[in-house]
Amino acid sequence: SFVGGTAVGSVAIAVGGYNGSTTVATTEKSNGPSGSCPSVTPIATGTMQATSTATRTAVPTNTNTAVATSTRTAVPTNTNTAVPTNTNTAVATNTNTAVATSTNTAVATNTNTVAPTRTAVSTSTNTAVATATETETATETAVAGTVTATPTVCNIRFEDVPPSNTFYPFVRCLACRHIVGGYPCGGANPLTGQPEPCNADNDPYYRYNNPVSRGQISKIVALSAGLSDPAGTRIYEDVPEASPFYLWIQQLSHAGVMGGYPCGTRPDEPCIAPDNRPYFRPNSNASRGQLSKIVSNAAGFQDPVSGQTFSDVPPESPFYVWVERLASRNVMGGYPCGGPGEPCDAFNRPYFRPNANVTRGQAAKIDANAFFPGCDPR
Repeated sequence: SFVGGTAVGSVAIAVGGYNGSTTVATTEKSNGPSGSCPSVTPIATGTMQATSTATRTAVPTNTNTAVATSTRTAVPTNTNTAVPTNTNTAVATNTNTAVATSTNTAVATNTNTVAPTRTAVSTSTNTAVATATETETATETAVAGTVTATPTVCNIRFEDVPPSNTFYPFVRCLACRHIVGGYPCGGANPLTGQPEPCNADNDPYYRYNNPVSRGQISKIVALSAGLSDPAGTRIYEDVPEASPFYLWIQQLSHAGVMGGYPCGTRPDEPCIAPDNRPYFRPNSNASRGQLSKIVSNAAGFQDPVSGQTFSDVPPESPFYVWVERLASRNVMGGYPCGGPGEPCDAFNRPYFRPNANVTRGQAAKIDANAFFPGCDPR
């Protein structure tokens, strides 16, 4: 700006730009009046690179290299006349490179406006007439405005559950959701005594043929159902707060999904006053019938049932309703009739074996089909 016919030097540096979808804050620094100087030769050097996205208005900053190639003479006037009026012509192109050359003609990209705040270049309210010739080169690098999310690849693998395993998609579905885990390699299977050697990646073992305990079932089902309620008051005598399954057993029990056994039922489950709490038996194996009830209730299946799918689960069976609800959704199946102790009836119905222990592989299949049908194990 000019005061009383005296040229006052001023240098402004605008810093800012765009980085993807995040706007970087702009900082301005202006050197105040530098005294009377009728003739000023400003040389501003720097490198400005503005990273912008498509369809935006950006002020290229930090790449604005203004090099005055001749002496600019600022001629102040006393009128509020905006000068220049025809020299700052913005030409939009399809490139992201803004080049302003000669006579203050700016070539902007994507409707970018190059607007330095130096005194010698006037805007609509300045009263200075700029007679110098400037060469400005502004370079912009365009960044695509559309961000495509890349799904996270699950790297969890079990040495004993290769892709060819019957339970592979179900085990992987739950493992990638951190619902089930495995056992470190290097030990032995407690059920079979078979060693579990480590491979090159030290992948753990899932032990899909081993039975699953009631405590393990509570964890699998509670996490699959997305329960988030607090544990509440302790319910079972054999599930103290320090139990690794305490939270999930408490959540399912308070929700009416699981229950226990009255104290005194067995000699090793005495009633302890004053609460006489029941027992949950977290380390006992879960049966196929019990798992059907737990999963069906936790998933909220309430539809009425009719007919009979399995020869050994008639309507009077205590697990009939829950088994039928899951079978009608193809959550689980049974075993063909005709085997030892399982004769075929007039309808050749299969057998469900509700009192048999459910294996870890079967539990993964039933749970995944009920809570994550069509699960993509990624």
